[in-house]
Amino acid sequence: MLPSEAEVESSAEQKIIDLLGKSGQQTQAVRLVDLQSLPEDERDAELVSKEKAARFSERMNNQLLKQLRDEHNLRKHFMPYVYWLVVGVIGSTLLLLVAAGCVNAAGRSFLSDKVLITLLTATVADILGIFFIAIKWLYPQSK
Repeated sequence: MLPSEAEVESSAEQKIIDLLGKSGQQTQAVRLVDLQSLPEDERDAELVSKEKAARFSERMNNQLLKQLRDEHNLRKHFMPYVYWLVVGVIGSTLLLLVAAGCVNAAGRSFLSDKVLITLLTATVADILGIFFIAIKWLYPQSK
């Protein structure tokens, strides 16, 4: 049994689309009927034009994928540094607080209450600021 004309046309269109690497979302589909109605030189020019557009689209998609990979690697590289910076700030603040508590327990004054309150407030502000800056830099809002 021979295939119908519609099946042949659909199969030919699919072969042309596969040959040119088209995706229906990015470019207009090539219609066999439209190409057959054109003179041969215009048909060839149309195919070449569509092929160039498909190659450009593929290069653009590859470039976007490379950019996303580079951003991901950058995030993976810098986030441990941000983490250890915050751990260092918290650790040094805790060490200073323990030292001040030990000195105060011994009967001497090392840091006043106002200084300790200021130290804790500044530490919290530093931690929030570091994370805010790192997150804004590593994860910018999409355009």
